[in-house]
Amino acid sequence: MKLKLENGKIMVRQARHEAMEDIKKDYEGREDDIKRLEKDVQRLVDETGETIDAIGKQKEAELLQI
Repeated sequence: MKLKLENGKIMVRQARHEAMEDIKKDYEGREDDIKRLEKDVQRLVDETGETIDAIGKQKEAELLQI
């Protein structure tokens, strides 16, 4: 189960990397927009990581009850 959780986090980080590249390419020369969008992407990545951790803890608790 921990491997699946880590794989999920890896996929999220890969999506973040791709999003950051797209932002830099699409908003070239507009540093304020780039910084704002990068912060938004990072916030979403952080929230998703927290959600993955919460789901993992919930599943672990469910398995321990059985």
